[in-house]
Parts: sequence; structure tokens; C-alpha cells
Amino acid sequence: MTFAVRHLLEADVYQPHGGPFQVAVDASLAGLEPASLYWAKRTLRRLRPATRVLLWADREILRRSRGLTVISLSRRVEEDFRRAYPRQAIRFERIYNGVDLEEFHDRDRVERARELRARFAIPPGRRIGLFVGHKFGPKGLLDALRALREAPAFHLIVLGGGRPGRFRRLARRWGIEERVHFVGTAADPRPFYAGADVLIHPTHYDPCSLAVLEALACGTPVITTTENGAGELMTPGREGFVIPAGDPAAIVSALEEISADWTRFHLAARERSRALSFSDHLQAVEKVLERARAERKLEPLSGGPK
Repeated sequence: MTFAVRHLLEADVYQPHGGPFQVAVDASLAGLEPASLYWAKRTLRRLRPATRVLLWADREILRRSRGLTVISLSRRVEEDFRRAYPRQAIRFERIYNGVDLEEFHDRDRVERARELRARFAIPPGRRIGLFVGHKFGPKGLLDALRALREAPAFHLIVLGGGRPGRFRRLARRWGIEERVHFVGTAADPRPFYAGADVLIHPTHYDPCSLAVLEALACGTPVITTTENGAGELMTPGREGFVIPAGDPAAIVSALEEISADWTRFHLAARERSRALSFSDHLQAVEKVLERARAERKLEPLSGGPK
């Protein structure tokens, strides 16, 4: 029995860590402006020999694998596969990402919030927004900054290894530089989740964002988009909001609603996270593997009776 996590040519169970590779290629450029630059880079990327080989392998595992089960992280992933391979019948087992609920918590929220306010000179009465992502463009940082222009009560802490140069310049041009704090990468993001008032995650594509689940586990309300599979685990208006991608005005409206009733959103986020444990995720994966092993044992030997 073979369990593939990218890129084998044949398997019994396939967990592609997201959607089809062709979608991942395009998603890596999502949010890039202007549109002409997006299309030029997309064309060049798809012409690369390595990309072409991986696109071929992504198709072949579906074509060659008899009885294959694809573990999908969300309904969004399944829809992407069906669009990418409309002639291929695919058996999905949907298992959302999980989070370690012992590691991610906010039992020290007061201390963590105090530390963030002191570190970034955030005055009393101002709210702390958090952005987490290594690719600032596809994860929607530009939309978050545009929203910040219309949300003067908020500071934004930007956590991740993306290139900040362009976004720093825009923040300076828009007069919000003092309210945008670029941190870079952090070995432990939990203190940021636990000290923030809201996670702003306006991604243009995400199969099932761990940042969203980690924030919820820390009791932090979330604003994310319909392009994020993790949004399927939220009830809009309860733990936060799921909005269209590329809509800064919707971010502003969500920030206002969360600020007006933060405790309710906070308690709902913590309650929702109880059903998102990593141990449950592993148990679900193990069941799929056991079923695949049993099916493999029941297969007739080549040339034998059927």
C-alpha cells in the first residue's frame, strides 16, 4: 500500500498538500498587480521545464492509480481538482487541517497583548490586527493595508518572511507607516496570535490555512476570504467573517463589527477550535490508510480468479 504526498506516479492514497499543482502554480502569483505582469509571469512559469514535469506528474498519479483516494483539505480543493481534471473520476476523502490545541491557546492573553503593545508602541484604545503569511502578495497584504487606511483604530503586525519593501513604501505613501509593523519570521507565532485582537487573512488562495486555525485556537477572531478552504470551518458573523477576496471595504466593515462585540467573537473562536484538533486530523488520516490497505488485500492476484 502506497501513501503519496506529492509527487509519485502511482499510489493508493494521495495527499497533495493542497490542490492540483497547476492551481498552485497560478496561486503563487495571485494578487500580483498589474494584470499584465501577472499573465507574463504565469506564462514564463508554466514554460519552465521543472514546472512542466511536475504538471505531468500531477496528472499521471490520477490517471495511473487504480482505486485512488485523494485526501482533500477542503471543499475548495475538491472543486479545483474537478475543474483541473474534468474527465477524471476522483474519490475524495475530506480531512481539514488540524491544530495542536495544547500548543495554541490564549491562557496568557493579557500578558501577550501587553507585550505587543509595549514592543510596537501601540497606545491604549487601539486594536491589534495580525497578518501572517510568507508570500505577502498571494496572502492579500495589499488588501489589508488598503483596509487599514479606513480603520484608524487599528495597528497591523505583519508576521512572515515575505519581501516588505513595496508594502513599506505604500504604507509610507498612504500615511499609515506608524501603524504597520513588519516583524519578519518568528520561531513561535503563538504569542502574536494570543495577543492580537483579530487575524486579517485576506488571501487570494489557500487550500486550508493553518494560520486561521491557529488563530481560532488562540481565541482570536478571523477575517479571511472565500478563496480559503479554512473559511468553510467558520460561520460568518460568529468567529469572524469570510469575505470576497480583493475587497478592502469588506475588511473594514468586518473590523468594525468585531470591535463592537469583540468578546462574543473571541468566545466563539475558542469554542470552534475545540473541533479542530490535530489528533482528530491524524485519526481521520489513519482510517483512510486502513481502508486503502484493506481494499488492497481484497484485490485479486494478477491472472487469478476474479
